[in-house]
Amino acid sequence: MARMIQTKNLQYSGSPEMMEFQDIGVIDQMKSSRMFHTHLTYPFISKAAMEGHLKIIYVLRNPKDNACSYYAFQCKLRNASYTGNFDGYLKAYLSEECNS
Repeated sequence: MARMIQTKNLQYSGSPEMMEFQDIGVIDQMKSSRMFHTHLTYPFISKAAMEGHLKIIYVLRNPKDNACSYYAFQCKLRNASYTGNFDGYLKAYLSEECNS
């Protein structure tokens, strides 16, 4: 959605790159305005972001949606760490062990 707002185009054009998977040299060479996805938490984001030089859109998913989505993802994996039903998965998902 952010890319659609940026380009003023309602046509989906793919997701921005994941910052964690980009070489910092490549990022520095890209022309503005750049947009990235990241799973990095506050202590690990750029100092420029902390100083207010970058714009950040923080998206927080509904925990129920997140649990259902991640369960469906786990079910599709061949070597999934969890192979039981959703009730058991939800119990594990809500535990301290899963959230660390």
